[in-house]
Amino acid sequence: MLNQSRFPRYNKFSPKAPVFQVSNSQKPTIHRFFDSSPVSPSGKYITLTEFNDDTSLPSLGDFSFVIVIDLESGKEVYRKKTYAWDTQLGAQAQWGAKDEELFFNDMDIKYWRPYGVKVNIFTRVEYTLKGTIYMVSPDGKISLTPCLKKIGYIQKGYGVNVPISEVELKPGLSESDGVFIIDNSTGNKQLLLNIKQITSAIFTEKELSKMEKGYFFCFHLKWNPQGTKIMLVLRWLNNIGTKKSKNFLITFNSDGSNIKLAVSPKRWGLGHHPNWCPDGENIIMNLTFNDYRFIVPSVINFCERVARKLGVMVYTNAQALRLSMFSFEGGAFNNISGKYYGSGHPTFNEKGGYSLTDSYPSERVAFSDGTVPIRAIKLGGSREDTVIRIATKPSYNGPKGEWRIDPHPAWSNNYRYIVFNAAPDGIRQVFIADMKGYDLK
Repeated sequence: MLNQSRFPRYNKFSPKAPVFQVSNSQKPTIHRFFDSSPVSPSGKYITLTEFNDDTSLPSLGDFSFVIVIDLESGKEVYRKKTYAWDTQLGAQAQWGAKDEELFFNDMDIKYWRPYGVKVNIFTRVEYTLKGTIYMVSPDGKISLTPCLKKIGYIQKGYGVNVPISEVELKPGLSESDGVFIIDNSTGNKQLLLNIKQITSAIFTEKELSKMEKGYFFCFHLKWNPQGTKIMLVLRWLNNIGTKKSKNFLITFNSDGSNIKLAVSPKRWGLGHHPNWCPDGENIIMNLTFNDYRFIVPSVINFCERVARKLGVMVYTNAQALRLSMFSFEGGAFNNISGKYYGSGHPTFNEKGGYSLTDSYPSERVAFSDGTVPIRAIKLGGSREDTVIRIATKPSYNGPKGEWRIDPHPAWSNNYRYIVFNAAPDGIRQVFIADMKGYDLK
């Protein structure tokens, strides 16, 4: 339970819920992602990744710290150095089913071997896993992971930093790379589904014959809240160095069966950031909806993007980003935000009947002064509310946005709190908002 008297309060722009900074003002710090809670199962602790420096790109062998803060006392109760981290998701620090189960990644930099760690923060008993951590199952028994060495080559900030000589980048339908699972009790790692199995289930032979000349990357992996289904963002490049990938949203059962293509690259379009809904059957995601009153909406949208790169902030609704909800099998893509725009990293609060999402500074819902909203949108789009407005511009963004600050608003397990990243004073910090009294009617 958050002791509000122990943490400095954020009051700018009159937040609709009490907001408190829980990280050290002098240390650049983030929480993991918007699909897992950094707040422990009991609600007493929060786990974060603290960086030594964020004013330059990380170098090989740099380290950061996984920390745990007691939300009642305001004191730090655990700290561990780690070499397995990156700028956007840190060391993947997250909880198992109880406070005694903290998971994160570390790395043997002599051999550039990343591995997962399971630790009891009270006894300090630590177990080394034979695979890395990307997302832990709701019951804490199994972890999912792609190859963390590879995913930095599809998008910076999400894996681990290793020499390129340690990364096996080969075209084709790999039978040794794919979705890995780790038994958190034994530490054993096994390949649940390889890329050949996944692609063979969703592509025709003709499609495979063309795509096997390119490079497949397993990227985001997400458990549904029940631990029965898994979501995979599979990305494909026709060549290493190509700027834009084709993205496929794929779902399957926890045992690897029932592989479904939920979103094709064509439907993905300009969309981003899928996430499971609380029912474990449906998915929420930013998707593009065309307004066919415009002639060739895609051409209009392209011209808009060119204009914005030139500094002219032009938007039409020829292709508008909306929040969409659809089943794990795909199809029936319902616009659930109505007239309101999609943005950022969406979640769905079933208790409140609304979606919650943040924004990139470049999105149309952002403010012109460098601040962004964390918004609540009523299911069906009857109302929108800016719950929190806060600055997210870092002192150093990186040549490709590696050090950008995404708020990544994440719910605690009981929907009491949201945790997010921001930088109202220029240093990336972590904030927690108490949503107990918030209601979007």
